[in-house]
Amino acid sequence: GLTLRLLVLTIAILFAGSTKTQASHAAGADLTYRWISGNTYEVTAAFYRDCGGIAQPTTVTLNYASANCGVNQNVTLPAINNGPVITFPCNSVQTTCSGGSTPGIQQWLYRGNITLPSACSDWKLSYSVTARNCAITTIVQPSPCNSSTSYEPIYVEALLNNLNAPQNSSPTFSNVPISFVCLGQNFNYNHGVIDLNGDSLAYELITPLTSATTTVTYLSGYSASSPILSSPAFSINPNTGDLF
Repeated sequence: GLTLRLLVLTIAILFAGSTKTQASHAAGADLTYRWISGNTYEVTAAFYRDCGGIAQPTTVTLNYASANCGVNQNVTLPAINNGPVITFPCNSVQTTCSGGSTPGIQQWLYRGNITLPSACSDWKLSYSVTARNCAITTIVQPSPCNSSTSYEPIYVEALLNNLNAPQNSSPTFSNVPISFVCLGQNFNYNHGVIDLNGDSLAYELITPLTSATTTVTYLSGYSASSPILSSPAFSINPNTGDLF
């Protein structure tokens, strides 16, 4: 069957000492689509917000473009609901998502239908959210990071080929990203990727994007293949997507 390469992006958010509220709120994002009929697709953008930052956007702007077909258009996706809160592995902790002081991350979903004007092999769906979280300590951040003029965006994209695979849907995640892991404990994680079409999947780590053509810059000692420091070294299984 058709082989889809799923680009899995893992963002390690490290907090040390007391919690400081930052205006930056974008802790992660993903983008998926589901074929409805013809050239119509339901697109879902998931946004992961640091509850200690500014409010989540009420809408996101989805861009869909094809160089081969000469199309570059935008559509607004409305927020449909807020999802689960991702917290420290301690049920008694009150996070910033519920009025406490401990860091917490909440998922927000945006969804809408798009009808592509034609069948093309190189559709690229994408969206961007400003204010990448200043609490991320593995990448070079703007200075000052929490200045409204120096926010770094999070950018995500999904590829679609409705010429050779006209009824295909993207893989989807059944597990939310893990933001907090217990120090000194072994930990394995899988995004629980599901493909409605039964396509084969391959997994790899890439450098996080800030736009279609630019990426973050890692601090010394970190990279796309080593986004966090651990012993044994961090790795991903390209066949199963297991992170360990």
